[in-house]
Amino acid sequence: MTGPHAERRPRHPTSAGVLRDHAAESAEPAAAAPVTRPANDNVAESNKSKDLEKIVENRRRIEQLPKGNIVLDGPDRMKVSETRAVHANVGVNVPMETLRKGLRPGNQAVEGSLAVSSEMIAVLNGPGFKITATTPEQQSVAEGFPTVWSWNVEANSAGDKELEATLYALVATGDTPSRQRIDSYTHKISVSVMEQTWGDWVKSFRDEIRCDKGHRRNPQRRCDGPRRLARVVF
Repeated sequence: MTGPHAERRPRHPTSAGVLRDHAAESAEPAAAAPVTRPANDNVAESNKSKDLEKIVENRRRIEQLPKGNIVLDGPDRMKVSETRAVHANVGVNVPMETLRKGLRPGNQAVEGSLAVSSEMIAVLNGPGFKITATTPEQQSVAEGFPTVWSWNVEANSAGDKELEATLYALVATGDTPSRQRIDSYTHKISVSVMEQTWGDWVKSFRDEIRCDKGHRRNPQRRCDGPRRLARVVF
């Protein structure tokens, strides 16, 4: 029947519509894809962890080093072109009186304690000086015996100067020992240098010749150069 009074029949959804509705109802949120870190980041993190382990191990090795004593001594007065000796005496279970031997009257000295390894390195630096090592830079340390580092120091110009003696411990890290500097190994020497007169220069030259002759007769003789006016403060 047609017309306004015709019976209206309910409309049934199409099969496509039913499928769409059921799909919408049963759909679940998709799981987030796992985030993968780049391989380079993993390698960097692993290297960082290994470096930290090495740093901690180095600290442990340094803390386990035996304690010893050090005596640094040098001249208290110098002049330009004058050559004097500076010594660093280190020992483990060595009496301080033994480490102080060789300290000349008027010289200034610094005494202290420090960690000591079986092999150590000592260097001396200072602007305005010509520094010549008279002992090996690296030496062995034996318990009960002093180890001595020595340098001849010549002042090149007048004015306030500084000499810095630094000791390094050789700490085993794997197959090869590494050079470790500890702040307590460093001592500074402040030197006041005054101009040398012509007469002092002639006397210095004469004394050096005498010292050289005496050293040839007795190689064990220590010659620290002529003693003249100059001032050194540790």
